[in-house]
Amino acid sequence: MTNIIDIKNLHTSIKGHTIHHGLNMSVKQGEIFGIVGGSGTGKTVLLNAMLGLRPYQGGTIEMFGVDSRIVTNSFEYKKRMGILFQSGALFSSLNVLQNICVPMIEQGCLLEEETKELAYYKMCLVGLPGETATKLPEELSGGMIKRAALARALALDADLVFLDEPTSGLDPISAEKFDKLILKLKKNLGLTVVMITHDLGSLSICDHIGVIVDQKMVTGPLAEVQKNPHPWIREYFSGNRSQAMLGV
Repeated sequence: MTNIIDIKNLHTSIKGHTIHHGLNMSVKQGEIFGIVGGSGTGKTVLLNAMLGLRPYQGGTIEMFGVDSRIVTNSFEYKKRMGILFQSGALFSSLNVLQNICVPMIEQGCLLEEETKELAYYKMCLVGLPGETATKLPEELSGGMIKRAALARALALDADLVFLDEPTSGLDPISAEKFDKLILKLKKNLGLTVVMITHDLGSLSICDHIGVIVDQKMVTGPLAEVQKNPHPWIREYFSGNRSQAMLGV
């Protein structure tokens, strides 16, 4: 399969403090790639570098076979990407349907009625009931907020979706349902998913994972990475909680 993301020898720093030094990562088209790491290892910094929200000091990031700095400044490429932020980041003054409409309105090539119809379809696609359309974010549960934000991320038919802690704050049942939704969308829409997570249970749906340690990344299938001898990786995956959640 084609690599939809290629990161080679990435160097990032904040105020002179090195975050990543020689980090390599590749994501194949149509897979779910999970990113984990300890606090302060730069998971969000890496995500922001990929999205063009933070400059990087060395190395290369290619997306869709093109330099990421071109991708993130081109609407034709940007509409192929969707992002679900950790909090959902819905506009509090807009209802669910209006929130989902925002990217389509920004695109500006659809009639109002067409925009609403497509937004409603995206809402149903992520499993939200019809009556959710007119509700404000403050009226939604945590799980419904995540689904509404996901629908907005898919509004322009993105084929690459970034998820930042998608199950954080959700109860175990809601988290499991959200993971199953991601698997379903991957299969039905051919999505490529890059997911930052602290949820050990979510790692089980990933085709490959990347663990940020020592300013670099260790990558591979979950079963392979679990065998890595690095002390942090061993501790992360060998605890009773980890083994119970991953079913090992």
